[in-house]
Amino acid sequence: MRRATSRIALASLAALLALLCTAAAPSDQRLPCVPRELLTKFGDWSAESQIIDLSIPVQSVAPATADGRPADAIRLLIAAPRAGAAPWQLAIRNSEGHLLELIDRSAFPDAQTTVWSERLDGPSVTVGLRGGDATTQVEVRGAMAIPKPGEGERVFSIKGATPDWQDLYPTNSRMLRDVGETVGILSAGRLQGMPPQRQSWCCTGVMIGPNLFMTNWHCGGGDAGKPGFDEEVKSGAIVDLEWEKGAPARRQFNVVGREFSSEALDFAILRVRPIVGPHENGASAVPVSIAAVDASPDQAVFMIHHAMCQPKQISTHCRVVGTAQASWIGRGPTTGPKPELTHDCDSEPGASGAPIFNQDGQLVALHHLGFSNGAQCPSDHLNKAVKVSAIVQAVRSAHPELARELGW
Repeated sequence: MRRATSRIALASLAALLALLCTAAAPSDQRLPCVPRELLTKFGDWSAESQIIDLSIPVQSVAPATADGRPADAIRLLIAAPRAGAAPWQLAIRNSEGHLLELIDRSAFPDAQTTVWSERLDGPSVTVGLRGGDATTQVEVRGAMAIPKPGEGERVFSIKGATPDWQDLYPTNSRMLRDVGETVGILSAGRLQGMPPQRQSWCCTGVMIGPNLFMTNWHCGGGDAGKPGFDEEVKSGAIVDLEWEKGAPARRQFNVVGREFSSEALDFAILRVRPIVGPHENGASAVPVSIAAVDASPDQAVFMIHHAMCQPKQISTHCRVVGTAQASWIGRGPTTGPKPELTHDCDSEPGASGAPIFNQDGQLVALHHLGFSNGAQCPSDHLNKAVKVSAIVQAVRSAHPELARELGW
């Protein structure tokens, strides 16, 4: 009897272990086989403050990356602890004197306000004040030094030994040009407090309305049960639709609101506003076209993304693998259509939020997760994306006004 009891106990234990990779997770955890997706570091924080001296017409700002190398691009955090009564503008120029951005006194309603510059190409810029009076004090409170894209990064969610993607441009395809112009990089971070709390990251996303941008929920720096894209992250976030090689224009947007998000479906819809500057050209955006039907298994697709924060890339030669993937957090309805699909488009962190298109250039899914590599589960060599149909249905159900604005 004892032997039979032992066999039953061992069989029960084996069955329990076998279920570990498929059982639903507790409310604050993801499935054992689905680790939290990584966010890709995007820049090194320099907290050295620099007061803009009114008597010096040109002052240089040149933050270095953490390893001391010159930056590929920078962003400045500007404050005006004493704005003064007279009007003024802060002029930011490159090393050759070309105007990159003007920041107006009106951007600082009080002494606590800080304003991020747009992304400024090159390792250094000069700053100088136009106007102001003896009471005016403007500071560069800190800077983000952005290294060259993808340096020293390891790839691990790809089919072969090297990534199967390439620069989107140059391209002679009108469809790819039109589709590519809806895709942008999201630069965000948490820069308050002391290291290691300070961090910055990049993700990818897509314009779904003239001033609405969709990316992953996890790109907002939230945690289980928290919405992400809180005031700290939102105030410093920038969407850039022209983060690509040789782009002559700038189409950059500030994030001004989180309209709707879902942890279960890992998406966030953000309201954005153009950054007005000398090279913005109106910062207009044409929204993406949404597919009327779901993708099917073995359907050819392509993905446009900013893997490893690189300039705009396109992954082709890929397909949908399966269309019945459960939610990444193991919660939600256990019956009905599964909200995710699997695909084999090469991707890396930084591609989170990347749109996946059918061959007609219509959005079918939002990439959000790479290969599963849980401690208890072998790699599945599949990338995951949330079906756009599931996102549309969630917005219609929970936020009908937003659905009407989007034409969903």
